[in-house]
Amino acid sequence: MRMMAGVAAGFGLAAIACSEPVIAPIAVAQERFAGVKWTPPTGMKEARYGDSHCPGYCKVYEGEEDSWPRLILHAPIVGSADDAPQRYRDGVAKRTGDTMHLDNSQKAQERGFNITMNAIEQRTKRDDPGDGDFSIISFINKGDVTLPVELRALSKRRLEGRIPQFAALAESVAIDDAAASAAAKAGKDAITSAVNAVEQGYKRGEKAEMYLYVESGVRNEYRVGGLQLIAYRNEDRLLFLPGGVFVEDGNIKDFRNPDIAALVDQEKLGTWRRNGGSYVVTLNGKTSTYSPGRTRGDQKTLVPEGSIEAQKLL
Repeated sequence: MRMMAGVAAGFGLAAIACSEPVIAPIAVAQERFAGVKWTPPTGMKEARYGDSHCPGYCKVYEGEEDSWPRLILHAPIVGSADDAPQRYRDGVAKRTGDTMHLDNSQKAQERGFNITMNAIEQRTKRDDPGDGDFSIISFINKGDVTLPVELRALSKRRLEGRIPQFAALAESVAIDDAAASAAAKAGKDAITSAVNAVEQGYKRGEKAEMYLYVESGVRNEYRVGGLQLIAYRNEDRLLFLPGGVFVEDGNIKDFRNPDIAALVDQEKLGTWRRNGGSYVVTLNGKTSTYSPGRTRGDQKTLVPEGSIEAQKLL
């Protein structure tokens, strides 16, 4: 173990026990759609952000002008095709608290594309039971792999606006079930490895470290009157867990037993290791180096926000 002590930007940094990671940097990265190919829908673009109401990792397409209705590709479900719809609903309930149920007042028309199920479902939101979305979900299956493809709208009437793109997207899906199954297994193994790394790190007496990440400088932006040189400052909380597990979200509440699977789906989980007094972080295939110290211009640094003793995280 290594010890580090110092003072930066007015924050005290106590001596902290750290260890090298016990999982490889690539271990928490997984290709969610390995073995799955499709043609992006015409007249739509991939959304910059995912959807917090997905049961797991998902890829979202939205309109060029009006983002709704949306088309959503969900990560493959491995197992019995008959069980896939219910496992999808259970995943929604577990991850978001929302409830999915069949809307029996109207059935969506099948349009001849390769689907297992195509019916309208209504979502009851946990935080606003009176306001629910509507979806048509196609569960496309090959072997032991099922891919949910969803058309989601804010009302049942608005579903009709993008049914042609939805049908075309579903028809374009091709699944290599062997590759998809292998990727899903590798993903589960990686999550298990990360969970064990954190658990064993705490048992060794290691501590979690949280930092305020500060990036500042100047950049050109268009404002009233034209192009102007504007100062900027971005801040984020970065969490370094025992066992070399990195979290790009210091707002998680449970440091002892974080929801590793959810963090992987949100692309916020990576690995870290020491390089002298700096941190080398690998996140989603990209490696960056952060150093505790003062911010100077565009230099990326970490401002210590505090060291959290392991016993305080129980």
